[in-house]
Amino acid sequence: MGMGKLKKKSWARLWAVNLFCAVLFLSGCQTTSFYTSAELTRTDTQPRVLLMPMNIQLSELTAGGQLEANAEWTETAKQHARTAIVQLLSDRNA
Repeated sequence: MGMGKLKKKSWARLWAVNLFCAVLFLSGCQTTSFYTSAELTRTDTQPRVLLMPMNIQLSELTAGGQLEANAEWTETAKQHARTAIVQLLSDRNA
């Protein structure tokens, strides 16, 4: 076997391996859709919304650069957030 044929085989093998790797990696990028619908339909006339507990903490920055939790501000903020969410959901009939 001559040196030219060996190089051609090596390049062909290299291209085949690169092509295989490209197909393997790019096939993972394919997205599949199992079910699609043009419009969403409600099964319940009054849907329920489940909210997780809110994690709200308000602090003030001291002159020394430390954050100091303020319980009064935190409780007020929780009440305002709760009221705003209830209002938003009632506006949307949810």
